[in-house]
Amino acid sequence: MQKSISIVLLMLPLSLMAGFVSDPLAMPWVLASPQQEIAPPQSESSVPPVTTDVNALQNGDFSSGLSSWSSSGDVTVASAAAIVGDNQQNDSLLYQLVPLAPGTYVVSWDMNPTLSSSAPSGSFLDTFYATLYFANNPATFNIVNGQFDNSATMLNMDSGGPFSSTVTLTPSTTVPGWQTATLTFNNTYAYIAVSFELINLNNVSNDSNVQLDNVTISAVPEPRTAALASVAIALLLVRRSLNKAGKNVA
Repeated sequence: MQKSISIVLLMLPLSLMAGFVSDPLAMPWVLASPQQEIAPPQSESSVPPVTTDVNALQNGDFSSGLSSWSSSGDVTVASAAAIVGDNQQNDSLLYQLVPLAPGTYVVSWDMNPTLSSSAPSGSFLDTFYATLYFANNPATFNIVNGQFDNSATMLNMDSGGPFSSTVTLTPSTTVPGWQTATLTFNNTYAYIAVSFELINLNNVSNDSNVQLDNVTISAVPEPRTAALASVAIALLLVRRSLNKAGKNVA
């Protein structure tokens, strides 16, 4: 007795720096100042190789403090989360530069912004910037001095909320009360830096900060890779169905 089996396969701120730089996505222009010195990453290890692993960044959850990150200004870590603040600082910057193969990626992070709504006469609201920087030469890369090949705004916000954004904001599923920012982008450069910056524009010390956690850059599978994975899963289902049918016949 022979059974027929029908199977359907479903395919499945830019920092304050000297000069002006244009943004390829949102095209903002931000004044810059060269005074600050950027602290080198706290890790002594060398830069990781070009990767498309689950997370191209190192220590994205800040479980090892600021290891592998570069920072300047008021940047600290508490309860395994980075805090970018404005305590006695006009500009605080946190970033990580990593090599990245060409392709499509998703960058995401959890955040809890506490931004002051105070803007005394002659000042502006404190502002948080999340930016992607692209470079081909890591030896000359410098955000403060404007030494990079390209940049892309992800999120600019003050106490009133985002005023320039290319990310999707959703409630965090890992940190209650926080938000998750997500952006899909295409990389054509050798290196990329994810950067977070808080600028004290109201000239009031220690009245704003942004907590950050779970920063990731992960590759989006190419269509061919996804299709092959779908075929492999379908073939596995076929094999299981055939085995089951053989047992029923026996």
